[in-house]
Amino acid sequence: MIGLRRLYTQLRTKDDFLSWIATAEFDVLVSNGCPYKVPAKYLGGQRLFINIHPSYLPDLRGPHPLMGSLLTGQDSGATCHAMDASINTGDIIAQVKIPHTSELDAPFLQQLSMMAERECSSSRSSASSSVSGRNPRKKIWSAIKNWPRTSSSIGASPPWAS
Repeated sequence: MIGLRRLYTQLRTKDDFLSWIATAEFDVLVSNGCPYKVPAKYLGGQRLFINIHPSYLPDLRGPHPLMGSLLTGQDSGATCHAMDASINTGDIIAQVKIPHTSELDAPFLQQLSMMAERECSSSRSSASSSVSGRNPRKKIWSAIKNWPRTSSSIGASPPWAS
């Protein structure tokens, strides 16, 4: 049985964030709206970092994807993915697409995006076609249970692997 402890914290500065990442004890971190990039030296070890990004990746990586969607006419959405050394390029766990229409403006797209992010990580979701009718929460659990994926990972097996 995997036991999870939820910790919600607001870190006011990048230095606070980096200090917390370096010293905190956790197995899985789920980020939603964090303005700082996790340095590569913390990724790929025994801890799993998951990000919920407000776009339908691989489109519109990086900051301000909602404005990018409106300016370019691209579809938007939300993506739950494992973090890697690049920005918003890790393995996709779940996605929800918001098709672009002429009726979308910034406030409406922001609200839809927040709903899509919630749907990406919700057990209530049977979600979008990109998730093929599966429950995204099950995909997240599967990603957590199977982390790390290679035998070349540093350190001992994480607690959920036993």
